[in-house]
Amino acid sequence: MESIEDRLRRVASGVARRSPAHDALVIGVIVLVVVSYLQGLSAAGPGDVGRDLTLYQREAQAWLGGAPMYPAFETQGPFVTSPGVILYPPITIAFFIPSLLLPLPLWWLIPAVIIGTVLFRLRPSDLWLIAIGFCLAEPISISLVIAGNPDMWLAAALAIAVYWRPAAAFLLLKPSVFPLALVGVRSRGWWA
Repeated sequence: MESIEDRLRRVASGVARRSPAHDALVIGVIVLVVVSYLQGLSAAGPGDVGRDLTLYQREAQAWLGGAPMYPAFETQGPFVTSPGVILYPPITIAFFIPSLLLPLPLWWLIPAVIIGTVLFRLRPSDLWLIAIGFCLAEPISISLVIAGNPDMWLAAALAIAVYWRPAAAFLLLKPSVFPLALVGVRSRGWWA
């Protein structure tokens, strides 16, 4: 077992090897993302925060009450999509039902912690860190997160798939991100 002194020496040597420029970049990216989300929250209108989450929870509650997942006009042929229409495949109802039991802040916090933990463990290069920061600060990303869109859970599944390949299967819940489910297809663990 490692002694406390050895552990402190190891941590101190790790801190001494860090680049001040890299630390400044990490702090800058974090500040950019946090400020962008705070601006997005301040600009959000009434009903914008958790809008998608509310829609999916209402749909899950109705399904539990015996209503069909899709209204008749959606299943009888071509229809025009509009806000409030669920386009996810039927299997996603199994994902939306547990959201009824989850305390509201955890809907956002769990995927954020998963993604943050994976990024911390991966320690991306400066260039990738900048790219990730700009993707997170993109207005469409901000609006999806503020609305409580399930895409943030798909992003968390993709992050988990970096270490545990079968998690990529969760990306199959949304056909438009299907190609991302192939992350790690060349490794044996992906096929587990």
